[in-house]
Amino acid sequence: MKQLALIFLIVLSVSAFGQDKERFDGENELRECEVQVGLYYSTKRNPELMKSVELYKDKQLALLTIDKKKCTTYTYYYLVGDTTSLGPTAYLVEPKFLDADIKERVYLFLDYKPKKHIFYNAECFRNNPVSEKLELKSFDMTDLKRK
Repeated sequence: MKQLALIFLIVLSVSAFGQDKERFDGENELRECEVQVGLYYSTKRNPELMKSVELYKDKQLALLTIDKKKCTTYTYYYLVGDTTSLGPTAYLVEPKFLDADIKERVYLFLDYKPKKHIFYNAECFRNNPVSEKLELKSFDMTDLKRK
């Protein structure tokens, strides 16, 4: 019985130790800037998404993307809500496209993965020295490949 309890404690401590590991250099310093955006496009989670739209309306967000093979990058976005024939939805728009004609806007419907994508309050993110060590990535129309 003592051996079983010892094994249980070892497993518990190892799993707890792994949870504190930073996903990228400087993550702990940015925790105070982190915001929760439920960017899921399922009908079941739509109320969470619409609550995020209201909460962050007209507030710029920084979306950090962790890519273990390349590098950690970030882009600034606004979370914009809309109503379609399928009901309410939301998408991300870079600031440079926000005031563009609706036909010229570039939308991002992100394949959101909480372990890979982290949202931050943009102002807090900018004021944190960690952001200077990360790569800013912005969408460019030349990124579109014509087939």
